[in-house]
Amino acid sequence: MNRLSHLDNKMQFSYYLPSVRKRKRFSKWLKNENPADLDLIKSYFGYNNKRAREALEILSEKDIEHIRAEMNTGGVKK
Repeated sequence: MNRLSHLDNKMQFSYYLPSVRKRKRFSKWLKNENPADLDLIKSYFGYNNKRAREALEILSEKDIEHIRAEMNTGGVKK
């Protein structure tokens, strides 16, 4: 069909109709995954999503634990 792209759309459709099976051709949109520590870093440093992701790559686990301890307000979490 690539060689015959000059053909009428109706003729191309007639060619593809028996060769292509019916099925769902579209998938759901992919959503960005937000790590649990992203909100913590955003509130601690006042960063936006992009900067917080960059900071999350740079920070070590020890640094994140320190930030968690600083941001801990206590109380019951729901």
